[in-house]
Amino acid sequence: MADRSEVDLLRYAIERGDEISVEKRKQYIQDGSVTHRFWAGNRIFIDVDPKDAWDNLRNRERNSQYDPSSLEEMERSNAAQREAQKYVELLPHSGDINVIKEKVVRVEDKTKQEEYLNAVVDRLVENLNLAKSEEKENGDER
Repeated sequence: MADRSEVDLLRYAIERGDEISVEKRKQYIQDGSVTHRFWAGNRIFIDVDPKDAWDNLRNRERNSQYDPSSLEEMERSNAAQREAQKYVELLPHSGDINVIKEKVVRVEDKTKQEEYLNAVVDRLVENLNLAKSEEKENGDER
């Protein structure tokens, strides 16, 4: 089970600086309200440079009203995302949690971009498979 909504909900509250919502979101995450009581055994956190993310956002045909509207907003959103991820990563839990972190960079060349993204996906799959084989070795199949 993996659900980015739990991290996103916390990030939105952190971005707004709404401490009451931050604490409520933390409680929702901790008690599993957001994910219907399923606990994600594998968490993948992809980090991207805020300037790269801003460049991508500016080049999109359509943006959401909730998207950052400046590089400064993108940087605040990125900082809030890291804070939310850190909180989720440190939550008390039962069982093993496999956290996979990957930093991606902007690749302009379309041919190299596809190769790069495939390599990132391959690393993520390899890490997930490694975690799964470790679970089997420990007799903890999910």
